[in-house]
Amino acid sequence: MKKLTFILLILVISTVCYAEIRLGALFSTTGPASFLGMPEKQTLEMLVEEANSNGGINGEKIELFLYDTRGIDAEARKKFIRLVKKDRVDAVIGPTRSGSTLAIKELAGRFKMPL
Repeated sequence: MKKLTFILLILVISTVCYAEIRLGALFSTTGPASFLGMPEKQTLEMLVEEANSNGGINGEKIELFLYDTRGIDAEARKKFIRLVKKDRVDAVIGPTRSGSTLAIKELAGRFKMPL
């Protein structure tokens, strides 16, 4: 499911013309959900590396911004805001936990950020 989401996200992003694609990700790489978050992080890094080594998407390289939410909803909100405002990403993948996803759902709508 996550791989399909990633592929669909890339297709959506590829229609926008930028010099690079800025992709954010929120995973629980530490804490109680790290057994889920670490494989998600490693898989995404592998997919981005593969895409970039093959010329990117429509010739545009992917720049990845990864943050650890530690499985904490408030941390997911804080890192999501950072991805949007400071890192200026085009889309966000994650978070690992559904509770964290619900915690940032409203923000994603407010910022019109694909999640």
